[in-house]
Amino acid sequence: MAPKVTDKERAEIVAYLEDEKSHGWISGEVGRSKDTIRRIANASGLNRSSESVKKAGAMQSAYAEARRLEIIGKGFDKANDLLKGITDAAELQKWSVALGTLVDKARLETGQATDRTESVDPERRKRIHGTVDELDVLRRLRGSNTG
Repeated sequence: MAPKVTDKERAEIVAYLEDEKSHGWISGEVGRSKDTIRRIANASGLNRSSESVKKAGAMQSAYAEARRLEIIGKGFDKANDLLKGITDAAELQKWSVALGTLVDKARLETGQATDRTESVDPERRKRIHGTVDELDVLRRLRGSNTG
């Protein structure tokens, strides 16, 4: 069992707490456990550890999010650089999958939707196919007229 905290130690601990030193730092400085520091902080009305922990957690989370977005941004830059050198379909497919993953991760980090739904309108689809067919006919006609 540890010896009782002296009045001098208690005053030193309270002074450190008032200077907003962390419980871990104070513990190491005075040679007492964090639990002892916490008990003295509670008794002195200086226990801000839960608020401090929340604030530290929020800061760490914000930093981690910013760091992830920075890395995702670098991924987009790299994808852009790689696109210039793609010469075959297999490379393009791999690049497309990687880019799609980056897009999904960026959307997750920024709170955007990561999935899409499609409503199928059969009549619209028929009109699109008809337009594509018409364009194909026109393309072929132009090709036969130039030869």
